[in-house]
Amino acid sequence: MPILDSYLVALALAWIAYFAFHSVLASLRLKHWFATRWPNAISGYRVGYNLLAIALFLPPAWFTLSYAGAELVSWREPWSWAADAFAVAAVIGVLLSLRWYDGQEFLGLRQWRERRGGWFRVGGAQAAALSRLGLPSLSRTGARLVSITLVLPE
Repeated sequence: MPILDSYLVALALAWIAYFAFHSVLASLRLKHWFATRWPNAISGYRVGYNLLAIALFLPPAWFTLSYAGAELVSWREPWSWAADAFAVAAVIGVLLSLRWYDGQEFLGLRQWRERRGGWFRVGGAQAAALSRLGLPSLSRTGARLVSITLVLPE
């Protein structure tokens, strides 16, 4: 078994750093800390979080797409069809779960416009139903499945 080259190690570390930083920024502890330090700026936290998430996503994404080494995974039929089916199912899952999310709230635009704090949340009974169905986790899993199928070569 060949040892991973330094490019793949750096690539893995870039994604781990991105997801770790993304999780820390999304934590309630950091949001609370931010709100206590800068209460007048908390209405812009979600917008800033999203902009920073996009900016920080670009370097590891570019790093991934510029990888010119050997294929890590080679999907052969029927497994390539299964991978494509999972990607389609993931996209459908994400799209279905969006019905329960307020896009303005999710992006932070509502908080910014209304100059109020508060974190993104799904309302009342819909949140309970989504939790029982596992749809929020399905949408995150779907996004991961789509990213895996887009990143790994066929």
